[in-house]
Amino acid sequence: MGWILKTNKRSNPIIAAPGHKVSMQACLEIVMHCLKGYKLPEPTRLAHLYAGEIRDSLKSGSRQMTFDENMTGGQESKKG
Repeated sequence: MGWILKTNKRSNPIIAAPGHKVSMQACLEIVMHCLKGYKLPEPTRLAHLYAGEIRDSLKSGSRQMTFDENMTGGQESKKG
């Protein structure tokens, strides 16, 4: 069970299915809240972009930034 959503006029629909203890209505509301004008919901879109960056850096042989470095613009987070 799930929803078939046409999120963009030019793209194919996506399927949004609820997970454990998530109702059909809540599933739809969550996905609709996460749409920011692109086909994919924003968390999925950002994960896809980040994975592409990692793939490209591995192909080029350059040093791979950690997730924390990437999210802070390469600056080490100082704790303590």
